[in-house]
Amino acid sequence: MDVKFLYNLYPKSVFGLLVKEDSAYQTPADLKGQVIGVGTADGAEVSFTRAILTEAGMTEGADYSFLPVGDGGTAAVAFLRDEVAAYAGAVSDAAILAARGLTLREITPEAFLGFFGNGIAMLESQMQAMPELAPAFGRALVRGTRFASDPANKEKALAHCAAGNPQEGEQDYAASLYDGVVNRMTPTEAFIGKGYGYQPPEHWQAIHDSAVASGALSEPIEDLASVYTNEFVEGWNS
Repeated sequence: MDVKFLYNLYPKSVFGLLVKEDSAYQTPADLKGQVIGVGTADGAEVSFTRAILTEAGMTEGADYSFLPVGDGGTAAVAFLRDEVAAYAGAVSDAAILAARGLTLREITPEAFLGFFGNGIAMLESQMQAMPELAPAFGRALVRGTRFASDPANKEKALAHCAAGNPQEGEQDYAASLYDGVVNRMTPTEAFIGKGYGYQPPEHWQAIHDSAVASGALSEPIEDLASVYTNEFVEGWNS
């Protein structure tokens, strides 16, 4: 498809590899021989975690296995019953588990935090037909992110979230989710100067190479730069 990735919404990975706070596991390599909980059997967290464990020299089926345990409460039960040693989930899952009284610790390697999460993509044909859309939409995103990232605006931001998404915005874990989301949407020190929405080429290359190594991509993409662009970033942040 003629699709292009425009805006890096979560410059830090939306997913994390989580263990109990008091567990002995300190690195992904410590999980050899263990069961890793995931939300679904084919979710994005599976390929994300598979890449981490491949980097640690482990092979699925031989050195570890995945167990779909669902999200939130059902994942907490899997931890409490010791059915899983770790859980690969999104920042929202971590917030729900914290609200359920389960304190977790992240062991995601620093390099994989650059495996950025969700973002904004558009059809190139739409970009050509409506050239004003991407610049305007990105400016709105940056403005909203700056507002929500200010601690003084937390309650206002939560109220807006509750109006837009009552199912999550009004839950008891909303405040914890807010903190996690703001952290993940804030660029690392290395790239904060580039502004919101920026996509580091080296992070794209790392994601691509891990996807090829793990089998998520059957073959390398010939021109990786063709699938994303930073051409609007400076204008969004000005």
